[in-house]
Amino acid sequence: MVLIILACVFFAFFVGISIWKSPQAALGQIIPVAAALPVWIILTLFDTKNGTLYGSGLDLKTAVGSGCLLAYSFLPGRTFPLRLAPLDLAVLLLIVSAIAADCLADGFSWLVIARAYAEWYMPYLLGRLAIQSFAEADSAAKVCAIVAAVLAGIAVVEAIAGTNVLELMFGQRPREGFPVDASRWGMKRAYGNCMHPIYFGVIGVLVAAWPAYLAINALRRKVSPAWLFSFPAVGVWLFATGSRGPIVAFAIAVLAASFIAVKRTRVPILAFGVAVIGFAALNLDGTFSLLEKWGNPNAKRRVIEIADEEREQSGTLNRLNIWRVYKIAANRAGLFGFGTEAVSSFPVNVPVGPAEVKTLRQTKYIDNVYLLLTLRFGYLGVGVFSVAAVSAIVQLIMVHRRMPGRSPGILAACLAGSLLGTYAVMMTVWMPPDYGFFLVWTWGVSSGLWLCVRAVAPESKEPKGRL
Repeated sequence: MVLIILACVFFAFFVGISIWKSPQAALGQIIPVAAALPVWIILTLFDTKNGTLYGSGLDLKTAVGSGCLLAYSFLPGRTFPLRLAPLDLAVLLLIVSAIAADCLADGFSWLVIARAYAEWYMPYLLGRLAIQSFAEADSAAKVCAIVAAVLAGIAVVEAIAGTNVLELMFGQRPREGFPVDASRWGMKRAYGNCMHPIYFGVIGVLVAAWPAYLAINALRRKVSPAWLFSFPAVGVWLFATGSRGPIVAFAIAVLAASFIAVKRTRVPILAFGVAVIGFAALNLDGTFSLLEKWGNPNAKRRVIEIADEEREQSGTLNRLNIWRVYKIAANRAGLFGFGTEAVSSFPVNVPVGPAEVKTLRQTKYIDNVYLLLTLRFGYLGVGVFSVAAVSAIVQLIMVHRRMPGRSPGILAACLAGSLLGTYAVMMTVWMPPDYGFFLVWTWGVSSGLWLCVRAVAPESKEPKGRL
């Protein structure tokens, strides 16, 4: 009932903004707000086991997104840009490969089509349609920055006071999975609108591009100085989650955006990156020990057997050990993998070697998007996903190169940095709907910006619409 009421409210606002401004602007304003509300607001359509990866029904952002797309098709002023962006083709191939993998593994069902629509097509199309002019990107940036500031405030209250404001408003989230009272660094780990603090942190990394862009424009005196404060708020938000991966990803995002946008920073950033990667590669055990102590200086390790070899195990070391446990399964995944149903709950149901069977429950969480996609969709699926991920960044870099120093180029550099940071942290966590929607939506924004800039002559002055 809560989902239906909220969906109707969002739909009414969408229609109102569409009439007042445009359907495109309405998409850019309504969807980020809907996606920032609790993921546990859901209309259950079928029963699932605890630990289900891909949901059990219709969540708020899917309901609002589907309703808005349907209404968009009939509202005056709607447009459907028919020109293709490079990422369009990659996403289309990803959708086809996902459907093919699931159908080959478990046979055809309409659930397969619905899942591909909700997971890949809908958020991408929503982002692509929302950004069809620079003015619409400017409008979406302000809404995303406000969302970031609100979520940052919610994170701080939860971390300090121990109270999740969204749970007070919309009811408690399911208690299975991540413990609600987990703490780190002397404070409660904030999980905000998500089922886990790290998912909440990844959303912060993805959304950070928008307040960063506005903060830069505030320094350039193109927008109000008040927007300066939304970007530091994201840093506080990430700290409140107590999640190391998103904090590191945030630093990567800032460095990557600087590398793209400011030429004089490229040599020192590149040298620093090579040094850090080289140190980590040459001293892998030391790096994991350092990360482990950063999270919990008193963390205790246990010993498990992997392929008849004793290995130390902890929450941090699990990111390394899963590669050894699932090596055989990944080799057997083939072109199309084992399908979504095989990896629908932890531990996943994929063929591993006899020596790994007893280890599965000790390393049951596959904290790596790329490994899980390999098992789910095979080499083709993870390959196409990687092409789509890279294409999104390449498009944004092309936008920046076409308009360096101007607002669209600055926004593109910030978005590219956020995506690169997110791709890095995805090596330490799987991709639930909690933040997966924001990721694919950002891909759509990348294509929308790319098409906007392609329609503008390179020698044009600052585009109209205040972006």
